Amino acid sequence: MSKFLRFSVLLLAAALIVGLAGCPEEKGDDGGDEIPAVYKGFYNYPDGRINNNGLLTIRNTVNSKALLFTHSVEGANYIGTIDALGEIKVRLDEQRFWTIVAVDKENYEERASQASQYSSLTYYSNTQPFSVSVTPSNTSGNTSWVMNNNTENYWIQVKSADGNTTYAVLRPGALRVSIPINLGQSYPFIPIFSRELKYDGKVIALSETADRSQGDIASTTSSRPIFTKDFGDTDIPGTSLRPTVLLINNSGVTVEVFYSSSRMTNGAIGGEFVVLSGDRQLITDFNADDNTNQINFSAIPWTTRKYVTQSTVMENNKVYQVTLGDRGDTTTVEVKNDTEIYE
Repeated sequence: MSKFLRFSVLLLAAALIVGLAGCPEEKGDDGGDEIPAVYKGFYNYPDGRINNNGLLTIRNTVNSKALLFTHSVEGANYIGTIDALGEIKVRLDEQRFWTIVAVDKENYEERASQASQYSSLTYYSNTQPFSVSVTPSNTSGNTSWVMNNNTENYWIQVKSADGNTTYAVLRPGALRVSIPINLGQSYPFIPIFSRELKYDGKVIALSETADRSQGDIASTTSSRPIFTKDFGDTDIPGTSLRPTVLLINNSGVTVEVFYSSSRMTNGAIGGEFVVLSGDRQLITDFNADDNTNQINFSAIPWTTRKYVTQSTVMENNKVYQVTLGDRGDTTTVEVKNDTEIYE
């Protein structure tokens, strides 16, 4: 072999070594170098959006691993994999409401898009922690229920008629959201519309109203394997926006908010909802005929809860601006029309 040929071979070998060294390794769920084919295209698999400094905690209530997604079961929406009865902390892209979808891991690997989905609504904040629990199922379906949310400002929770099961959570404008259902089985449902409330440039709360007129029974047949449901806001009564509280916390401490003994939030399900000192926060889930004097606050330095002293019967389409004074010793209530507060 000539010196020139030997030099060329050595140069080619060196280039291959450098090239291989620069290739990123793809780690599988079992610590191997290869991502299983079923997870190709999953965002940052297997870590996804898991971050120990993230302020959203997701808990798994069942004894099997689950895959987590935002909005819908697609690779780009992958959040992470959660252990049986485990929990993870995640960081999401934006401070707003999110749909969390959970799918049993083994069921997904076997059935993919036919694997049963569990959906829940939560909120991601850059300043305070929230938590949400998921209950994935190992069932599957062989036909499809497709849903379209044709509204601009409403989240829709599609619930069973008895309210015990959430079939899907649709963000505003979400189209062609598909979940698997069983051929010939009936799924009576009622949509719960939650209007986004925007204050100071940010969506920070939801206010719920049910609309039975848009309810139905989802079912499929062998000749009609897809059931499609379109939701709109034309039938939602304008007077049905429930009363809301705008809390101004000047107490000097972080407070938890209650109505009587029920903990209140900004519309997110679950979580350790608190309002920091100096913050303004919309609080929802009040009902018409509730009374402001049942609103109360708890804080670590206080030995007893501090109540709003003013007695005002709450009405739909009203916002009750409650100012909590120093150490919670004083309260004031101002009644405003919702158009004065919401953007």
